[in-house]
Amino acid sequence: MIEATRAVELLNGAYPSLIFGLLRDQDFAERFSPALRRLGLRGISQRLEEVSGNSMAEPIPGPTGERHHRDELAPDERVDALGRPLPPPPGYY
Repeated sequence: MIEATRAVELLNGAYPSLIFGLLRDQDFAERFSPALRRLGLRGISQRLEEVSGNSMAEPIPGPTGERHHRDELAPDERVDALGRPLPPPPGYY
């Protein structure tokens, strides 16, 4: 386990983005869980189990009442706070 811990520590120091990707892999996180725990790291699945619900999966409330989303407005109504026209909605050219 000490060798695995040292290897994960060296990998984290040299390539932190690579170790982040490996922590997302459930097989890697399970295989090296003792070494990861010794370093204070956890796999993504273990982190998600610690929270009651993933806030990133919750919908963002849209406009309410009579307000419409700016992408649904007519071109002459699509203006910013200074009255300048907004760029076209995504997907329109």
